[in-house]
Amino acid sequence: MTGFAGHTGIEVTVTKRFKFSAAHHLPGVENCERVHGHTFYVEVGVTGEPDPVSGMVVDFEDIRSAWQHVEPLLDHQDLNEALGGRLWWETRESADAPPTTELVAVYLLRHFRAFVPATHVRLWEGDNNSAIAKVAGRELAV
Repeated sequence: MTGFAGHTGIEVTVTKRFKFSAAHHLPGVENCERVHGHTFYVEVGVTGEPDPVSGMVVDFEDIRSAWQHVEPLLDHQDLNEALGGRLWWETRESADAPPTTELVAVYLLRHFRAFVPATHVRLWEGDNNSAIAKVAGRELAV
């Protein structure tokens, strides 16, 4: 191994975690059709080689700042209303896309990438269920 970052071929993934509580319902999904709530945990990851000067992949403060832009939209909100028209998937119209854990994770990844070079978002719905949205080949339009 020679020198510092940029010459080692070693990447580091830095993560920061946030928490919010919200309600949602998923029409047509048994046990989820009625409005119900969860505590969600968001893990944002940035992967790269540490900067040779700062030693950081990303400043944690930059990730926190990006969270502050989206937290009011999510925390203690009904995700069906708050994210209506903001969720998408290639085969669906955005207006009718349900706020599944998967689609909210995609939405959050796109949000964070507008502020930091996020490579993944893991969204936990409660303690046992999660979805990971990640950038394939590190290219994702915001």
